[in-house]
Amino acid sequence: MRDAGSETIPMRIGTEMVGASALGRNIDMQQFGIGLGRAVLIDATLIRSTLLAASMKLMGDLNWHLPKWLEWLPDVSVEGPEAETPPEVSPVTETAAVEAGD
Repeated sequence: MRDAGSETIPMRIGTEMVGASALGRNIDMQQFGIGLGRAVLIDATLIRSTLLAASMKLMGDLNWHLPKWLEWLPDVSVEGPEAETPPEVSPVTETAAVEAGD
């Protein structure tokens, strides 16, 4: 996947921040830091880099399918609301201009 870096870099930062609490003197914080650091690292490597990429490849366009039971959600777009297209105006031909008396 091309965007694996955007997934992995924040996870690495999170792992390092949580893992930093393992360097403290409080034993509870050390255990918390080691456990949560491992969990974030496993999530970043196994889940997001491997399983997510594989499922996105296998499912293709179905990744972006919204189930019918979620149709109540509002339709939000990053680009903003769709612009209304102006009605098509037929070009004035010479015969129409002549008939109008121009």
